[in-house]
Amino acid sequence: MARIILEDGKEKKILNFYPNVFKDDIHSVQGTPKNGEVVDVCMRDLKFVGRGYVTEGTSAYVRILTHKEETIDKEFIQSKIKKAYEKRKEILNETNCVRAFYSEADGIPGLIIDKFDKYISVQFRNSGIDTFRQEIINAIKSTMLDINVFGKTVFDSMKEKLVKNNTHTVKLTNRETELLVNVAKGLSNKEIAKTMFLSDGTVRNNISA
Repeated sequence: MARIILEDGKEKKILNFYPNVFKDDIHSVQGTPKNGEVVDVCMRDLKFVGRGYVTEGTSAYVRILTHKEETIDKEFIQSKIKKAYEKRKEILNETNCVRAFYSEADGIPGLIIDKFDKYISVQFRNSGIDTFRQEIINAIKSTMLDINVFGKTVFDSMKEKLVKNNTHTVKLTNRETELLVNVAKGLSNKEIAKTMFLSDGTVRNNISA
């Protein structure tokens, strides 16, 4: 496993649970890690500080996943997603919409999961976390049964309507759910309008970000 060696003193914020290692925090790199690759973050004496994944093309070069020397695999990902979802399941007694995973707050920087009834929006917020896409989708399907998964584009198109009351607990009507399903299928505005017997303008107003 490649190692990221920190400049003296830069380990303090990481040990205090700051999730990012910036390029100017780094003294040297041992190995040639690729985008999304899991690496160890160490002090100059090679004392272990944390373990995370590389994100190329951003100033935050490593996103910390754990401060333990543990394996980062599908079981690790599933345990994080399951733990986060279990904490919020009670909310679903009051609403069918909930943010199920809050990025670094739930232990996986760059990952956001929103649940809308039987539909899940997954946001992969950087190129590094995107390399774990299939493991994450598999974990979601095994943790949140009987769901369909769609991506950030669909989430963005519905976001304004869902948060207009400044809450993450907005209920979707049957009509809104039907619209969401058609967008997830990749139908154009005209195709959705024809299928749902709506005007093009109505569809556009409902799915514009």
